[in-house]
Amino acid sequence: MNGDIIIVANSGSLEVCKIEDVKGIDPQETRNVAAGTQKERSNLRSITKIDYIEPHTRTSDDMSDQLGRRGHSSGEQPQGEGRGIQLSTSSGEPHNLALEEERRGMQLIANDIIRVVSDAKPQRWHLAFPQENLDRLLEMIDTKTKETLGKSIGKNLVNAHVKDLLSFFE
Repeated sequence: MNGDIIIVANSGSLEVCKIEDVKGIDPQETRNVAAGTQKERSNLRSITKIDYIEPHTRTSDDMSDQLGRRGHSSGEQPQGEGRGIQLSTSSGEPHNLALEEERRGMQLIANDIIRVVSDAKPQRWHLAFPQENLDRLLEMIDTKTKETLGKSIGKNLVNAHVKDLLSFFE
């Protein structure tokens, strides 16, 4: 796995780690190993970390209905009987802001994965992403990038300890 990269992500962050094999001589003697024995182990080195948390904004900052205000009062007073306040009868399109934000966030993560894999050029790369959105994320990644995908795991491992992280992909 030397040279492979592991990408762990969720909707809030993405971290890329490179697997490096480390060789060395064990200076201490133990019951099972003589002193001076050559050892080899894999080590993870973080190469990129991206946070996707945006500051809280009001919905009115993100969206506006200034254009295409259909069904709203023109500001003129109604004539004849029933004078008074005219209620707005908006018939505008419903906005699925949460779904659109989720889709954009997923696309941003997919684009970052494509960029990182393209820049690092590993033989294989591995991915851990929460199960409920793993398939959607993989659909957003291009075929060329997916050709080198090794193992994908449907778990949120963003906060996993580095020692434990390698065991998920071996």
